[in-house]
Amino acid sequence: MNSSAIDYLSLGIIKKDQVFVLFSCPEWQTFYLESQCFEFDPLVKSALLNVDVPIGWHSIVISRKKASFIMDTRKELTGCQEGFSVVKKIDEDTSALLAFGTRGSFSELVDAYFTYKHQLLELIKTINIKLT
Repeated sequence: MNSSAIDYLSLGIIKKDQVFVLFSCPEWQTFYLESQCFEFDPLVKSALLNVDVPIGWHSIVISRKKASFIMDTRKELTGCQEGFSVVKKIDEDTSALLAFGTRGSFSELVDAYFTYKHQLLELIKTINIKLT
């Protein structure tokens, strides 16, 4: 794996009606939380409807100004023009929402995800146990 393939990562644990988040870009995290983007983020909406299917940032059809603003701000603050989000089911009440971004090659980003997917899911399970 190219060590620079993943330039941005966020992890959200969705547990019943609560969401716990961690972003690798503090500026994006601050903006996202203060602006309450979760409810309006088109990537989140699409990923939640398509569990286990990576949703490319460029595949999202933007029909609202707020959604467009969120997508543009994500790219601006993270510095990543390419990326994808995916939801993984952990158990009946819990899902993990992952987002990955790159300043480089999208195909290398996807390769990195699939190379380390198992370890990442084990880490998510560990985090989930600590949240219970």
